[in-house]
Amino acid sequence: MAEKKMTYKVCLACRMAVPRSGFGKNNKAKDGLRTYCKKCRNLANQEYRESKKGRGAKRKYREENKDMIAAQQKRYREKNQKRISQLQKKYNRSEHGRRKQRKAPLRALYGLSIEQHERMYLGQEGQCAVCGEAVPYSKINTDHDHKTGEVRGLLCYKCNLGLGFFGDTYEGVMRAADYLRGTNGR
Repeated sequence: MAEKKMTYKVCLACRMAVPRSGFGKNNKAKDGLRTYCKKCRNLANQEYRESKKGRGAKRKYREENKDMIAAQQKRYREKNQKRISQLQKKYNRSEHGRRKQRKAPLRALYGLSIEQHERMYLGQEGQCAVCGEAVPYSKINTDHDHKTGEVRGLLCYKCNLGLGFFGDTYEGVMRAADYLRGTNGR
């Protein structure tokens, strides 16, 4: 059985013999490959992006052409409104999209990271802290003290709403319990 012979090309930047697969494509070159290997090309690109010329040129272009860029973006959004909407819905339904949508409010409202919130959920074994019903993570509500902002636990929608209706106070819940106790004999 004949082995495939690997061919090499010398990178003009590092002067190393690199397998042809280590070069990017260039359809205009005779051999169809770039002159710099992928590693050297990546380094050169990174250095350029980090330089004042790279960053500055991009920023300067954006500032000088702000109106034109805004108009192009608007035309694109109008032309592709349906496609953008479909892609956004698909992203929002994805695991990454749901996590991202949940992440910002958790940090802003409760000072929690998504990881801390998920640990709380697992600590409650995926159940509402009040009624004990199993609740999917995507449907769980974060209960907190409205005076201190401290998170008390994770609740299902009904229990969270119920606590809110009772003014988030022990007294409010006890008045409701007393009412229910008093009407059981009827």
